[in-house]
Amino acid sequence: ARMALAIENLCVRDGVDTEGHTLIAFGGAGGQHACPLAERLNFDGIIFPRCAGFLSAQGVLEANQARIIVKPMLCLLDGSDATLANTRTHALNEARAALREDGCTDDPTRECATVTVALRLLGQEASIEVPFADVAQLHCSFSERFQQLYGYPPPPRAVEIDQLRACVEVQGELIPRSVQLLNALTNAVSERSVAMHSNGHLVQAPVFV
Repeated sequence: ARMALAIENLCVRDGVDTEGHTLIAFGGAGGQHACPLAERLNFDGIIFPRCAGFLSAQGVLEANQARIIVKPMLCLLDGSDATLANTRTHALNEARAALREDGCTDDPTRECATVTVALRLLGQEASIEVPFADVAQLHCSFSERFQQLYGYPPPPRAVEIDQLRACVEVQGELIPRSVQLLNALTNAVSERSVAMHSNGHLVQAPVFV
């Protein structure tokens, strides 16, 4: 029930109808929960990855390296062009510096940077994230997204900037720590085995240290 509620909350927040979508079951126990979750939330189908048990760990190792910097702003959108531009520059520079500290090479040809701005009506708590642009375009993007989410245009109230989010991603590079870990896993030797239940039988599974 808690897993279903968590998915429902995310779908409501993003204005997504689960019907017509497919649920991906990952993690060692993903298959035990996927069917009742899919039935309760009206997913059309389920994908069971072959290596679901270590899918998350493999993804961490093979994913592009990225750094995300979030800058709270809490100011009115109108008249904030200069503040937005400066905040964007500082956030991107911080993200690139963090990637260099992680061991990533500074190569603009493999870099992908995205910047978004979280906006909300003044006095509200929930914000709407839209792509970075000038103030006029941000007003338009906010109004369009508000209409999509709630079914009516935003009331004539001031719009506030909640925060700016910058993400810098380096494509196709493993940081040195990941390379060392992959080499260690590749050259690992099983020193012992443990009994485990698989397909209705007890088998001896090797343990790699």
